Amino acid sequence: MDLKRSPSQDAVIRVHTRVAEVAFEPGAAVVARLLVHSQQIGCLLGKGGLIIAEMRRLTGANIRIFGREHGLKLSTNDEVVQVNRDHFTCNGS
Repeated sequence: MDLKRSPSQDAVIRVHTRVAEVAFEPGAAVVARLLVHSQQIGCLLGKGGLIIAEMRRLTGANIRIFGREHGLKLSTNDEVVQVNRDHFTCNGS
């Protein structure tokens, strides 16, 4: 399945890849947390979670979305997207 990425998806992937390139030793786990406006979360999820599932499958990354219901002190318009990945396999995430 070849899905086009939205600007939100592309931003998550670019930031995570750059952090992995610059900040970590080989073999170290990379964790990136991004603050995303609630209106953009749907772009990451896709209909029925299809897009985020495909991103996980293609990259091997663990991608989770956290909101206020997870006990985080966020504005009502923000959610946190967390991407975890081993450094040595970060090429796509």
